[in-house]
Amino acid sequence: VCGFPQGQNEPETKEFEAERAWKSGVDELEIVINIGEFHAGNDDAVSDELDRVIGAVPIPVTITIEAPLLSVGELRTAGELAADAGAAALNTATGFFSGGATVEDVEIM
Repeated sequence: VCGFPQGQNEPETKEFEAERAWKSGVDELEIVINIGEFHAGNDDAVSDELDRVIGAVPIPVTITIEAPLLSVGELRTAGELAADAGAAALNTATGFFSGGATVEDVEIM
C-alpha cells in the first residue's frame, strides 16, 4: 500500500513506491489518498497525485479513501477523483482508524 496509513507521503514518494513495487513483481497496487490535502479542499493536488501514481505503473491501482473520515459530499468527490484518475477500484478504509464504512458509504462511492 503506497502512502499508508494517511496518504501523507509526497507524490514523488508514492510514485517511487508504486514503481518499485511494480518492478518487484506485484500485479496490483493500492494507494491512500492524501487525507490532509483532501480535507483542506485541495482537490487538484489530490487529482494530480492520483494521476501521477496511476500513470507510473501499467497495473491496476485501487484507491483507498478512508470513508469513515469523510462526509457524504467528500465521499462523492473522492470517488469522482479516483474514477477520473482511472482507478481500478475503490477501497473504503485502511482499517487504521476506528469505525468502518457503512452500506450507505459504499452506495455513495
